[in-house]
Amino acid sequence: MSVLKNAIMQATHGAIQSLGDLIIGDELPFSLQGIEIGTPTASQFLAQKFGIVQLESSGLVNAEISLLFDSDSVFQILQKMLGAEADADMIQECESDAMCELGNVVMIRYLSEIADFLHTPLESTLPIYHIESKEEFLNSVDAEKRFIVSHVDLQIEQHAAEMKMVFSMNHESFDNLVQNLN
Repeated sequence: MSVLKNAIMQATHGAIQSLGDLIIGDELPFSLQGIEIGTPTASQFLAQKFGIVQLESSGLVNAEISLLFDSDSVFQILQKMLGAEADADMIQECESDAMCELGNVVMIRYLSEIADFLHTPLESTLPIYHIESKEEFLNSVDAEKRFIVSHVDLQIEQHAAEMKMVFSMNHESFDNLVQNLN
C-alpha cells in the first residue's frame, strides 16, 4: 500500500501545482493532511457544503474522481481566477463553467500522474460541477466501491481552504491499480 499512497501523494501534489498555476500563477501553500483508503465518513469533512467537480476515467482503472472545495473557498478561487474586477454577480454567472475548467486542468494532471505510475494511458470524460451538502455527498457514496481520499488544506492568500480529492472505483479497478503499481 505504500506504493499506492506514494502515487496518490505525487498525483495530489501535481494537481495542487496545476491549481496554483491556474488561480495565482504560482505555487499554492498547502498541507497534505493525509491519504485514506476506505469509505469516506462525515468526520473527514469539516465543511457542511461543497462545490464538487467530477469526471470519470477509463482504461486500466475505471474510476470517478471528485474534487471537492468547501463552498466558501469556491468564491475565493473564482475571484482569483477571474480577477479582482469580478463581482459576486459575475462570479455566480461564471461559476459552473469556471469550476469545470479548473476541475479539468487539476484532475487531468492528477490522472496524468497516476497514468505515469501505471505506464498506461487513462482517458477521461468532461467534468461536471454541482454543489452538495456533506450529507448529500456521503449519501451518494456507493459502499461497494473502494475509495482513496486525499485531504488537503490550502492557503489562498489569507483564506484557508479545505480540498478533497476522492478517487472511487470498483474492486476490480482498485486491484488493477494496486497490482500495476507494484
